[in-house]
Amino acid sequence: MKKILSLVSLSVAALLLGGWMLATPQHEINRLNSTLIVADGGQPAPPPPWADGGQPAPPPPWAA
Repeated sequence: MKKILSLVSLSVAALLLGGWMLATPQHEINRLNSTLIVADGGQPAPPPPWADGGQPAPPPPWAA
């Protein structure tokens, strides 16, 4: 009985540790991305438009 109980508790501990390790980076990344601030204290600038005002060209067919 002790052997089964120790195996179950070890499995539960491993699952909890694995879940914690998988979930922690996502929380940290989401927290950091929600408050973007550049070095001067303002908000980051939006990306510049394309030179001709259009959309980027699709990739060539041989690149896929």
